[in-house]
Amino acid sequence: MYSQKIKNPLVNNNNNNRIISKILKNGDRYRGEVRNNKFNGNGIYTFKNGDKYIGQFVNGKLSGRGSIEYFNGGKYNGGWNNNKFNGNGTFTYANGINEIYDGDWKDGLEEGIGYHYNGNSKIGFIGNWVRGKRHGIGINLYPNACTRVCEFKNDERINTGKELKFIFIEQNKIWLQ
Repeated sequence: MYSQKIKNPLVNNNNNNRIISKILKNGDRYRGEVRNNKFNGNGIYTFKNGDKYIGQFVNGKLSGRGSIEYFNGGKYNGGWNNNKFNGNGTFTYANGINEIYDGDWKDGLEEGIGYHYNGNSKIGFIGNWVRGKRHGIGINLYPNACTRVCEFKNDERINTGKELKFIFIEQNKIWLQ
């Protein structure tokens, strides 16, 4: 899954874009590359509320690779398109929640293969996501290295003949119950 950190976006500007530093009318701030009077290339956008994005812009929108830190402690690092999470990325929920989603995104929602888990215990779900909900085959991860393969529809587990038994992993052996 995606874990690469975004480096200083204002180093090695070899594409003839101008670099500006600007305070916008709404109180937001931008420092980075501009082409055709729009944010294009690499930049740092600091929102008035304290959110901060570091990454790529296309025609004034967050697009490409980038990371954002929200004022409440939430973080996202990964792909962007048209100001929304797109492609592969990792979202860490706000302070106190201690949950992480690492996987595919489309139009700002979990879409594709992803792993949503508790940051301390790694208990969670890995599998298919559609429009931000578990949908299709996936694996629930439980305490004590116990897993269960399940099928989901619109974030609800459905009981079908496809459901498998519990799998326990203990001392490098797999046990079915």
